[in-house]
This record gives sequence, structure tokens and C-alpha cells, in this order.
Amino acid sequence: MSLTLIELTKRDAISHNIENYRLVNDYFLEQLESDIEAITKGQLELVNDHDIEWLLTRYAESSPYQIYEKSLNVEKRLMFLKNTLPLIQSVDVVLHQSQFVLSTDRLINDIHKKYDSFQGILSIESPVLYPITQQNDALYIKSNFPNEKLSKELYEFTSITTLSKDEMISRLKDLSLNEKNNAIIISLEDNWFLTNDRQAEGFSQVYQDVMKHNLSQGHPQGSFITDNNQVVVYEKSDYLNLLLVTYFPDNMLAETTQKFVKWQWFITLGLLVAVVIFVFYLRKQLSIPLGILVKAFSAVEEEGLDNPIDLQQKDEFGFVFARFNRMIIKLKQSNEIIYEQEILMQKMQLNQLQLQINPHFLYNSLFTISRMASDGNTSSIIDFANFLGEYYRFITKDGFKEKEVPLIDEVRHAKNYIRIQRIRFRDRVKVTFEEVPASIIHYLVPRIIIQPVIENAYKYCFSKMEEGGILDISFDVKQDSISIHIEDNGSSSMKNIKMLNALFSSKDIPRDSALFNIDRRLKIKFGEHSGLEVSQSKYKGTKFTIKIMR
Repeated sequence: MSLTLIELTKRDAISHNIENYRLVNDYFLEQLESDIEAITKGQLELVNDHDIEWLLTRYAESSPYQIYEKSLNVEKRLMFLKNTLPLIQSVDVVLHQSQFVLSTDRLINDIHKKYDSFQGILSIESPVLYPITQQNDALYIKSNFPNEKLSKELYEFTSITTLSKDEMISRLKDLSLNEKNNAIIISLEDNWFLTNDRQAEGFSQVYQDVMKHNLSQGHPQGSFITDNNQVVVYEKSDYLNLLLVTYFPDNMLAETTQKFVKWQWFITLGLLVAVVIFVFYLRKQLSIPLGILVKAFSAVEEEGLDNPIDLQQKDEFGFVFARFNRMIIKLKQSNEIIYEQEILMQKMQLNQLQLQINPHFLYNSLFTISRMASDGNTSSIIDFANFLGEYYRFITKDGFKEKEVPLIDEVRHAKNYIRIQRIRFRDRVKVTFEEVPASIIHYLVPRIIIQPVIENAYKYCFSKMEEGGILDISFDVKQDSISIHIEDNGSSSMKNIKMLNALFSSKDIPRDSALFNIDRRLKIKFGEHSGLEVSQSKYKGTKFTIKIMR
């Protein structure tokens, strides 16, 4: 922890110093750009100098005295420009036609020799993209006049300002915040550089890393750390196409962190001792009791609720253990109550379903028998009585014991119901009942799930038809589901179908509904994806699907 604190302190100090150097670099470049702009502005003002214009136009016909007088006037103005800015080493004006040089350098007596010395800088083609030009280890700012002409043979005169490298190096030294900090100016155009200390530790590596990073193609300012642990802060001047780089060793900040090291070590040792003591305390007070509690939960999960914690403690964990044992007792009681409630609910639902179906159907059946007796149709009465007997035998036989029956028995009961209704409705309804696939005839399903859906079709669809009723019952067996489709040709709108589906999805539907009873029993038995689904049949009527997930 203490080592981390030392490292964080060091990083914070580095970040703080980087921010300081960014501010200093920004000020340095602003000052340098301001001086260069002042120099170029001073050179531009020479265009309107009357003495230079006189020397350009009348040099050949003038006397030496006149030339001297005009030259002296120009050199005074050049000297004023030089003295204004310490960055200027000398200012020269070259008159091309006369090969005459006006200069602030008073030591030059041979003006023609001076003219020859400028041939290197004069040979550089214009225009120059950036103000500063290097030639023969010297830095110049050159302006040709008139500058709109591109051919150097057409220039009338050239103003050349030689920059003071000593002044720039002095400024770089002033830029250093301490003796271990160094700075470099690198030209991204001509690859020249200036540094306050070429022999400084890490200079060569920093210079190589700066050029390798090709920082001119990246952000205008930033920082990084070299392989030899030099912290580099750089900023680019787009106007001068220069890169100002300041760097310092990261261990320079060791003095800032050294005073923390000793007492941090003492704190570290103290913390280690405290941690060891605390670990033993936690193990005794927390770890062991928690292990017991975890094992107790695992035992409950794997073996059931018959595993209380047999441990007497009078501390906080003793209270937790006692509450755990009480929780197990409560859970056992709750499970027993819930199980009994589920049994009672299932019995009540089956009994309720039988009560829903029997009275209504019984009234209609007795009325049908009465009608056949009035017509003297004795043989039909016998058949009807047999069908009716089979019907009631199925719904009353062991009604409270058998919750499930093979699918073939459930289908047989539904067919028996259709035979009864066929006597009642005669030829008004055409029924197609597909045979049960052999693979599912013994599949166990809840009792009385098909017949109430068929009864719903007779009650709400065929009872209103004089003729032409159609009822289709089919099966669709898949690997993960069994679907029983019951379709009629009644009139059913999509609005009603959507409403029915919404009711089956809702828990607010009246629980005395036979269809809801079927849907709930299917969901309880086979899962929430089972139940009743409603859609439009191929006859534009209603299609009920009894879906059973395997």
C-alpha cells in the first residue's frame, strides 16, 4: 500500500511538472512566433524605404558620397530593427543589380565579398513555406522584393535577417526549470536543431525518439516517456514548423518522494503486523462461523430442510444460527401448507369443472330424450341412453382420484359427446375427427380437456345454425409438443380472437369458466407455454388449439 502511495505521489508529481512545462513551452513558442512576425513585418516595410528605392534606381549615376549618405540612412534603420529584437544577430539588404550590400555588420569593409557570402542563401528558391531557413549552420529569415515575382533574376533586392543562435540557446536555458531539465528546438522542414546542452544526459536518445515518433504527424502537443526514462513534453508551432521539446529524467522527482519513503516503510511494516493480527481475529470470529453457515445452506440445498445447525454460541453468530434454524422450521411448515393447498385446489378445480358441465348438459340431454319419446323413436332413445351413460361414467368414475388419463381415453370421451350431440343436432353439423397418432395414444393428460372445447363450439356456433355446420378435430405431433386443433365455421372476428387470447393471458378472467379451467390445468401440469390458444380457422370461424409441451 505504501509503495503504491509512493508511486502515485511520483506520478502526480510527473503530471504536475508536465502541465507546467506545457505552459512554459506554449509561452516560449508564442514569444518566438511574435518575434519572427515582427522581423518579417520590418522586412516588408523596406519596400517603402525611399533611400533603398533611390539606390536601386540611381546607383550607377550617383557619386560615392551620395551612395554613402543613402547607405548610412538605410543602415540606421536596419540597426534600429536589430536593436529592437535581441533575437536578431544582423540585418542585410542585398541590391541585386549593383551587387551592393547594406548591413548592420560594421566590420565588413569589402561589400562585394559580403555579397559573395550571401550566394548560398540567395540561391534558395522562393517562395519559402516557413520563415526560418538554414544555410551554412546559420539561421536566416529571407524576403525577396518584389515578392510576387517567382524568378530570382527579377528580384530587385533581398532582405536577409540572421538570427542569433546564442540568443535562442539562452532562451532554451531560461526555459529549463532546473539544472536537470533540457530543451531542444527541432525544425521539421530542414531537420536542424538547437539545444541548450548537447552533452546533456539522455539528449541523443530523446532526439532519436522524437524523430522516430514523427510527432509532426500527430497532435500539436503531448508527452511521452522514452526507453531510458526521460519524460518528454513537446509542442509544435505550425507557423514556424518547429517542434519545441523539453525533457527531464523521471528520477528528478525522487527528491519530492524521498521524504515519504522512510515513514512509509514504517507504516507498511505496521500495517503488515496489523493485517496478520486482524486475519487471525477474522478467522476466529467470522471465517469459521461463516463456513458453518455455508455448509448448512449447502446441506439444505442438497438434502432438504432436515439439517439444522447444532451449535451453541452466545455471540452474534449464535443469534444468526438460531434464526437459521427457525427459518428451516418455518419453511417446512410453509411447504406443507402450500402442498396441501395445491392438492385442495386441484380437487376443487376438478369438482368445479364437473359442476360446470353436468347441469347444463343434463338439462339438454333430458329434453332430447323427451323429444325422442314424443316422436316414438325408441331405438334412438336406447342409443342415446347408452352414450349418455358412458359420458357420465367417464366424468364421475374416480373423479377425485384420477387426475390424468391416457389421451386415447380422453379422445374416446370427446367422441362419445359428439355422438350425443349428433342425435340432438341431426345433420346440421358435419364432424371430422382425425385418428389419434399411435405415438401418443398412451400419453397422460388431465381429464376433460377436449370435450368442453367441443361443447363450446356447439353452444356458441352450431346452436345458431340451421344447417352447414363444420367441426374438425386434428392432431399435430412434434418432438417437443402435442397440439390438438378444434376448428368450426362460425362467425368470429379477429377482434374477438385477440380478446380471447388476451383473456387467457390475463389472471383476471372469471375462474368459473370451463375454458379457463382447462387452460390453467394445462399450464400447471405442462408449464406456462402450454394451454389454450385461439386463432381463426380455415373456415373463417374459430380455431382452438390445446397445446401440450413435452
